[in-house]
Amino acid sequence: GRGQVDQACLCLLQSVVFLSWRLSFCVKVEALLVDHKGKMNGGWRSGRRDVSLSHFLWPFFLVGGVCAVISHLKRSDPPAPFSFVSSLSGGTGWGRPRAKESASSSGRSHGLRVRTETSPPSLKFKLPSLRRASAVFASEVSGAERGESGTAPFELSTSGAHRIAETLVIFSRVGCKYCKRAKQLLRRLHLPFTTVDVEGEPGRLEEAKDLIVRAAGQERPSSLTLPQIFFNGRYIGGYDDLVVFSDSGALREAVHSTLQEPAGKLVTVRGTPPGRVGSLPVWDDALEAQVDKLRHLKSMKAPYPLNGGIEPTGIPREAGSIAESLRRSMSRLDEEFVSPEDGLVDYHRMRTSDQWYRFLALATDLQQVKGLNSLPEEERKAFFINLYNCVTFHGVTEFGSPGTSLWQKYKFFKSGQVAYNVGGVVLTNDDIENGILRDGPTFFQSEGDPRSSLKVPLDPRIHFALNCGSMGCPPVSVYRGDRLEEELSSSTAAFLSSPKNFRIEEGEGAPASSGEERRGPTVWVSQLFEWYMGDFVGRETVASEKKETARKKILNWVADHLPPERRDQRERLEALAKGEEGRDFELKFVKYDWGPNSSDRDPVSGNTLSWSQRISSFILNLLKP
Repeated sequence: GRGQVDQACLCLLQSVVFLSWRLSFCVKVEALLVDHKGKMNGGWRSGRRDVSLSHFLWPFFLVGGVCAVISHLKRSDPPAPFSFVSSLSGGTGWGRPRAKESASSSGRSHGLRVRTETSPPSLKFKLPSLRRASAVFASEVSGAERGESGTAPFELSTSGAHRIAETLVIFSRVGCKYCKRAKQLLRRLHLPFTTVDVEGEPGRLEEAKDLIVRAAGQERPSSLTLPQIFFNGRYIGGYDDLVVFSDSGALREAVHSTLQEPAGKLVTVRGTPPGRVGSLPVWDDALEAQVDKLRHLKSMKAPYPLNGGIEPTGIPREAGSIAESLRRSMSRLDEEFVSPEDGLVDYHRMRTSDQWYRFLALATDLQQVKGLNSLPEEERKAFFINLYNCVTFHGVTEFGSPGTSLWQKYKFFKSGQVAYNVGGVVLTNDDIENGILRDGPTFFQSEGDPRSSLKVPLDPRIHFALNCGSMGCPPVSVYRGDRLEEELSSSTAAFLSSPKNFRIEEGEGAPASSGEERRGPTVWVSQLFEWYMGDFVGRETVASEKKETARKKILNWVADHLPPERRDQRERLEALAKGEEGRDFELKFVKYDWGPNSSDRDPVSGNTLSWSQRISSFILNLLKP
């Protein structure tokens, strides 16, 4: 009868909705515009993209919603698909595997227990879309439940943890990459520590030098790199030294001896008060009041510009001070919410954190910054690199991940919605990248345009510092004006060290020039080199369409910026560019990965929902049991 038809339709539609939406069962499609090349003006980076199957199912959602209403009016018990959904998605949950506690009696008496993992439960479901979930589960177990290099984590009693925290000390600064890695390693090992922030307390760096003299018997160093790590009066060194110290078993022995040490013989160091770690030069009561306003701000529509949701404090801000405050605020976000291993960002946790609201409050006062054009060139360049990454972070939290659809890319990169008011001038991420940092010749051409005075000379390495919220981008980093040259070189070398961004494959390139069977190599580089080829080889080379010259220049550019340990690859590229091997080579570009750079690898949904998203959300709520 009619009721049976309604129920059958509902069963079918709910199963489709479940597979496409709740398990994120995605299909690969080719975009209408595959290779939009941004040689002169940048362009919004397009390529292969993942599109959720649910994007094609709006009519089914609508009919399914009507059927759901009819079904609920007619009967109180849910139809069969709900029990099917709950049997797969509910109940036991994903949970971590339970850990066994194994410890000798001596270990327990000192508050130390070593945790070893049982085998994780089998996750081999019949649905292939669950493979990603099991992979995430496995990575969490391997990353969070084991220390780096396979070192087992510690379990400490409350008193033991307090004792370790007092004696394990890291001298660091916010934004220091290796400081972040050292802290992440200790957290994975479940070892608490004390932080001394040499920026929040500038005089404490001299204290670290004194500790080195006393602990290691060395001469007083004239300068120090960060981090500097000490454990109960023993000098460990930097991050690499900590890894060796941990892998050799010396760290475990040091923990045991510290737990057995009489309290009077412990060597402790006072940590920096939490309020002064990463302290912001311009922070005041007015900005603190802004935080309260932002916490209670409710809006269904993103503000335009993004930092214009509330009025600024009315206090003019000097460019140098607010640039440094912005850098430190971004550094705190980077340290807490960005993984040092793969650069993935925990957007969901970040946008509800205290640090995020402090960042938003600071961003509102960018509206009244003054003196940006008077900053030194390196300081201004670092400021706009950091600002671009700030705008991207903010854009992802408001609009969602940029790579989910063709329309989303346009909205994110070309529509002008993702923008900040900086000193009374609205700057989109397109303006910052292609107008200011790339010195775009077609930008800011109007007479008297204040944005034209903000431009900096082009440095191609900026492409390995700008993050666009996708996996193909370089990982998020924060840059200092006084160290910009070193940091850009480091970011570029790190990007080119990854096989997904640069590699040489033998025997798959062009035929040898002599006509013999042996083929030349294929050199693969990131698609960034194709989109912005003019930045790497010269815009005049691209304009003249000298393809042979361009591809050789790309090889030379990559060779010049490889890290020192890649000497063999550097010499190989130079030989290929000069034709010394007697074989031609083929230059290919790795397709850009538009997958989201969120920690769960799922697209981030923005705070602001479109009407279609609101309708689909309403219908999905109706379909829930």
